[in-house]
Amino acid sequence: SPIKRPKALVCYICGREFGTASLEIHLKTCKKKWEEEQALKPKNERKPLPQPPKNFDDMVAGKVNS
Repeated sequence: SPIKRPKALVCYICGREFGTASLEIHLKTCKKKWEEEQALKPKNERKPLPQPPKNFDDMVAGKVNS
């Protein structure tokens, strides 16, 4: 029988895959890193922090299938 992988979600900021519990922890550091990297760029090249997809909080909580 095929091996089942634990449920994972993709970080909407960096694109890496994390388990549902780890993702919440990761997002805090990923947001900070994004903002620090953008601050080093000239103002006209900076991008705003990506916004989470619709129902993202529910997906993390396991209420919605991804």
